[in-house]
Amino acid sequence: MAAQFMAGNLITGWIRGVENPLLSAPDHKTPATLPEPVRWYGINGALGLANVLHDRANDKARAAQALRA
Repeated sequence: MAAQFMAGNLITGWIRGVENPLLSAPDHKTPATLPEPVRWYGINGALGLANVLHDRANDKARAAQALRA
């Protein structure tokens, strides 16, 4: 019911010419983002680095565990 009421008020305001801030939302311009290949390389590079660091930490933990055993 609330959504129908709001939609009705927006439409009547639009018909009457009353400026409503909710109606100006579709005119919003999204900020520019990086091109797709750059984003892909950046994300995959960060994930690859995280995997390398994770493997390095695991190797250190296994070596420490082997020394204790």
